[in-house]
Amino acid sequence: MSFLREFRSQFGEEGEITSHAQECMNKEKYENIDQSPETKHLVSVKKMIMDAELKSGDEQELAEFEKRKEEVNRLLAEIIKKTSDYKKTIMYLKKQHEAVGMTKSNSKDDIKEYQEEHERLGKSRTASHNVLLDAIKKTIRYINFNFGDINRNLLDKWEEEQEERGNMVLDVKRIKFPKNIICPDDVNLDDRKSLGAWAIKLTDVLK
Repeated sequence: MSFLREFRSQFGEEGEITSHAQECMNKEKYENIDQSPETKHLVSVKKMIMDAELKSGDEQELAEFEKRKEEVNRLLAEIIKKTSDYKKTIMYLKKQHEAVGMTKSNSKDDIKEYQEEHERLGKSRTASHNVLLDAIKKTIRYINFNFGDINRNLLDKWEEEQEERGNMVLDVKRIKFPKNIICPDDVNLDDRKSLGAWAIKLTDVLK
């Protein structure tokens, strides 16, 4: 199944295929999307998780393991939606900023109003970035603790917390993921411009 159809079907008509003719017509587009650098990384990581196995486990544990894989699917779909929301917000704020700049005069009141509006737009941009970053960090954390080959001390502490909460602790064959898991290694998650550029590229590919 196409990356686009698999991850976007729950977020609008773009991902829905309703006839064989439509599917054939869009086949080439979907194949190109699946080969883009922005999606290839996510597809690769998703496959690693979907192919993950338990070292041992009964039917109940296997069922729980499958539920956790499905949660990864949901989290990845959520990130894709938030990258789209992020780009829409950035484009809107850019237009707003340009409009404010065009109406600015040199009067003291107008300069003050411009500075206040500029600050408001900056805060909105930061808030949009933080929403996306929070979704990415949440997903990275979930994947790391449930599937990743991470620091043993961190994992032991997390498993103790899960047991105390009554959650199932699974004997997982741990996976060594790429550095950023969700994003390619050249994306700096601590740099707003770097993360924003990745989000916009991903959205452009999936539009």
